[in-house]
Amino acid sequence: MNALRAILEWVLAIPKRLWAILKWVWAYVLEILVALLIGLLTVFVIVGVSDPAWVYCFFGVAEGTEKFRILEFIGVGMGGMLLAIGATIANRRAKAMEETNRGAEDGRRQERFKNAIEHLGHESDSVRMGGAYELFHLARDTEDLRQTVMDILCAHIRRTTGEGGYQEEHKSEPSTEIQSLLTLLFEQEHTVLKGCRIDLQRSWLNGVILNRARLQGANLAGAWLRGAFLVQTQLQGAFRIFADLQEAFLIRTHLQGADLYEAQLQGANLNEVQLQGSTIREPNSNLSFKKRICEGINRETDQTLISRLPEGSGAITGAYTVEEAEQWIAEYEEAMRGVPKAGG
Repeated sequence: MNALRAILEWVLAIPKRLWAILKWVWAYVLEILVALLIGLLTVFVIVGVSDPAWVYCFFGVAEGTEKFRILEFIGVGMGGMLLAIGATIANRRAKAMEETNRGAEDGRRQERFKNAIEHLGHESDSVRMGGAYELFHLARDTEDLRQTVMDILCAHIRRTTGEGGYQEEHKSEPSTEIQSLLTLLFEQEHTVLKGCRIDLQRSWLNGVILNRARLQGANLAGAWLRGAFLVQTQLQGAFRIFADLQEAFLIRTHLQGADLYEAQLQGANLNEVQLQGSTIREPNSNLSFKKRICEGINRETDQTLISRLPEGSGAITGAYTVEEAEQWIAEYEEAMRGVPKAGG
């Protein structure tokens, strides 16, 4: 049995060995051709100046055969070798030029990428948009960069909209920069970044217009989309825990398989929304409050977390202790006892 297995393994390894030999031959094909050419030239000279018996034997002709026929045959072989050598040299030169051009193109691409990132961090919103468009064009030209570009631009949106000053200035509608960037990334007519992973969690997108946008499978956990226009938007499989969709327009929006766990949908227009397979759960205010407060203990919280919590909770921005968290939870529960229950 072991012998049979060894034979089978040897037979199966034959193609691999042949491929290795072919690769080796191809790597040294020029050297092999040159060696053959030198050998033929040597035979040509020997036949031209003498009549060695082995030459006639090698070519399978009788001694005394006219030399010119043998020399003609060798000359044809030498011509073929010269053509093969010329083709090999041309092929190697073309490959070298291709690698040189590819290296130059990679260098230009890296320079464009570097400049775009620098522009994205500029103080001027117009310069930042220029950087965003440059990244978009890079993604269009280079498929390998598409997910990277999507990640960078989504991070830029999260960072920009997560600033307290931005949220105070743009409570009900996005800035021109953010709206333009979202349109560039997710409009149906722009298919460059189609299929890329989208992470807009905790982004402040109140009042944004994303009609007919592609947001399939997007991570919108904790995002603010109050009053957003999401008409006919593709949101299949979107991940949206705690998303704020109050008063949003979701007319004919595709939400098949979306996770709307504890999403706030008060006053949202859900006319003709497709919800097959989606997960919707009535928010538990006490549970959400406790969870979010406990998650922020001993951590530097931001305005985006605190602004989601009900007024009168006592919560403030900045790091806080377990004792402070327990006090706020107790105060919140006490305040909620006086709030009438739905349907009560």
